[in-house]
Amino acid sequence: MNFEDEERERETDLLMHLARHELGHHVMARIVGFKVGDFKIGQDTLQIYGPGGSSSTNMMRPLRTKEEIVTYSRDRCKVALAGVLAGEMEDAVIVEAQSENKLEHGGGQDDYTKAIENIQLLRNILYPDSDIEEATKEVHVLLKELWMETIQIISAEGLMIEQLATELVERKMKTPKKALILTAEEMAELPLLKERFG
Repeated sequence: MNFEDEERERETDLLMHLARHELGHHVMARIVGFKVGDFKIGQDTLQIYGPGGSSSTNMMRPLRTKEEIVTYSRDRCKVALAGVLAGEMEDAVIVEAQSENKLEHGGGQDDYTKAIENIQLLRNILYPDSDIEEATKEVHVLLKELWMETIQIISAEGLMIEQLATELVERKMKTPKKALILTAEEMAELPLLKERFG
């Protein structure tokens, strides 16, 4: 394998990881009922800045009761956690230890921060009278609970995410110096997502 082939393989691997990560956010957002926006992988100047991506989600939802706030916080947490779990999959199978490490110490730290913020809100609602020591334990329990729920959901969607990531990366690699950007409408029309969500 020559240098150019090695670089292309490295770039493809990075983009696959990125595509799975962003698809994790996108798919989970749709499952819990949030509206999704544009989806992007890669940069217009990939060789200089390295791959990047985003999956926009509209987090607006009417919250009139305590129960609705609790559900909203749980759903936002699952959307945040889904990215790293999907991104670290190998052959459409979640690698939990690797995902946990990436979440806390690697590229998933922003998602971890979002998840913890929502768990703190959730804890404040569910256990308003706890002291600091109790609150720390409650946050840990809620995080573990939501982590396991997210694993269960992303595991069920793993094969679709892997197949869709492959499809999108193949499209991206045809224009290596341009980002692949799809609108919410274009994403919804992709056969795999259309079959899953209608």
